[in-house]
Amino acid sequence: MEVLKVTLKQHTPLLHFQPNEPGATLRASEVKPKLDKYILSKMKVEERCALDYKLSIYAEGDIKEYLAASYLSRRALDTLNRNNINKIEISPYFAQEKENKSLVASRNIRQDWKNFPKKGLLNKGNVQLTIIGNHEVLELISTYIQSFFLEENFGTRQSKGFGSFTVISIKIHSMGEDKNIRLVNNDEVLSSNNEFCYKSNQSYNINDAFKEISNVYKIIKSGSNIPYRKSLLMTYFSNHTSKIRWEKKYIKKEFKVIAGKYRLRVNSPPKVDYDDSGGFKFVRALLGLPNQYEFLLENPPVQNGKMIATIKNNAGIERFKSPITFKVIDGYIYIIGKRIPEQILDKTFEFSVSVEKDNTFNDVYIGTLETPEYFDLKKFMEYAMQSRTNFRKIKHV
Repeated sequence: MEVLKVTLKQHTPLLHFQPNEPGATLRASEVKPKLDKYILSKMKVEERCALDYKLSIYAEGDIKEYLAASYLSRRALDTLNRNNINKIEISPYFAQEKENKSLVASRNIRQDWKNFPKKGLLNKGNVQLTIIGNHEVLELISTYIQSFFLEENFGTRQSKGFGSFTVISIKIHSMGEDKNIRLVNNDEVLSSNNEFCYKSNQSYNINDAFKEISNVYKIIKSGSNIPYRKSLLMTYFSNHTSKIRWEKKYIKKEFKVIAGKYRLRVNSPPKVDYDDSGGFKFVRALLGLPNQYEFLLENPPVQNGKMIATIKNNAGIERFKSPITFKVIDGYIYIIGKRIPEQILDKTFEFSVSVEKDNTFNDVYIGTLETPEYFDLKKFMEYAMQSRTNFRKIKHV
């Protein structure tokens, strides 16, 4: 048996579900299955199996804790600053907004922060992987482990840049000797292993990096209200393909027919500078399949009440993560991706709507939509990134 020692550098906080465990860091139970799957896919082995080796992970140095939020008010920021709680104030992480508000309002905030359910953890030192196995298996791992950590993130919201690590050294211990394995330039690995690779022109601190990731992804997929920007995915399908309209317009149209007394809130006047003809398709699913969408109401039954559109499918697709991955390395933001999986194309989904806190308006069926039959993700990203002057395309040499 031989030993492979891999040293990792952590670049962004890992959203950990057990943040108060001593030495909480990457979990071998998450890394090993993903690494096995990655290596087997590189070898074009379709059978799912576990490679025969043992993996242990040890984090060196102190751990810095972060509160991750999609938005924090000025008052919340002041409270967190007074209590020396690190925060990521604008990020693509929405799962614990209620817990965040409860923490900020707490009279015993420091104690509640110690017991907070999910924190972002960032190791100040390196992370050491020790892998024990036979020579053939360790040769495979040493060949692919650099690209594996470059293309994958870990923990929650990993496609949006959380849990980013890179390999900084690989040593194989055999016959009583240590042998260093040469690493390849990170940009070269990312550009050669992906359909597209974009890199920011500047390095960001952690807060600004996630703010930029949140802004870029929001404009690409959903659009934004402040400032008002249309979804690039929507305009791409309406202007650059076979004139497809997206599901948001369909949901609003169908809700208006059955809404009764309820009215959707209009955030800005409609500005039609795109082709508004063509049939409806479920296009946002191509960049990640959601369970529901929420729409603000002008006259909700409770304060800030919403109309909720729920999506169901009969194709057995329970989860479909975004095919676009954000990777942060030494403060630089990378956007990478491969071809869109066929499993999400030309599939039928059911839509129903509910009004929050109104039991008489619950899960009302409004019809079905299919996802497009074809989607060239690389071509779409060329369209979406053409106006992002703070990013450049990294081409494989």
